[in-house]
Amino acid sequence: MAKTRNRILRRSDGFRLNEPKASIVGGKRRPSLLMKDARFAAIRRRERLNSALIVHDPVDVRDAFSLKDMSILRLAAQEGALTNQVPASRRNAMLALAESTSPENLKLLSELALSGEDFYTRGHAMLALGRSGFSLAAPLLVNGLKAKEGFERNAAKAGLLAFGRKNGPGLLQALCRTDRRTGTQKALQRILDKLKERRFSARPRRQVSSRRNGA
Repeated sequence: MAKTRNRILRRSDGFRLNEPKASIVGGKRRPSLLMKDARFAAIRRRERLNSALIVHDPVDVRDAFSLKDMSILRLAAQEGALTNQVPASRRNAMLALAESTSPENLKLLSELALSGEDFYTRGHAMLALGRSGFSLAAPLLVNGLKAKEGFERNAAKAGLLAFGRKNGPGLLQALCRTDRRTGTQKALQRILDKLKERRFSARPRRQVSSRRNGA
């Protein structure tokens, strides 16, 4: 009874009676088509990189990135909260760029470290620059030691420590001698002390036999 009533109402609906029928080219039903478009390949490539960037440390998937991926990684490193980018993916994109020290990668990381939109972005960029071992980034990291935000200062310290482990303490010692700021000198000296402790702890200990010679 209800179905019949609804059918009568639809027939008496003047709007439905005057509504033009939709014209669909090729008919209402068509077989599926396989679209071969370069844009789809780019989307698949970005999805693959997104999956790789979700991991905790991009060094674990270093082989997953090639030189062709660098342009996409640079784009991911610039995508903030407004693009709905996962923060960990953006951080790992910066760290992945540090593994390939091209001028384009280092230029972008330096710009983000200096003028990133928030202290998280600037801090992660400084950490990436330290891990890259890029010598010209060392003064930038030293300036990061006097940042207002604690996150940035800690990132600058971690970046300088990574830089020293990769290049040795020579440049950091020179910066410590030339910098006139007492707070910066103390921070650099603590980093140099950590490098020294790590260097001594990494040395293999000499085995001393308790037996006398000829025993």
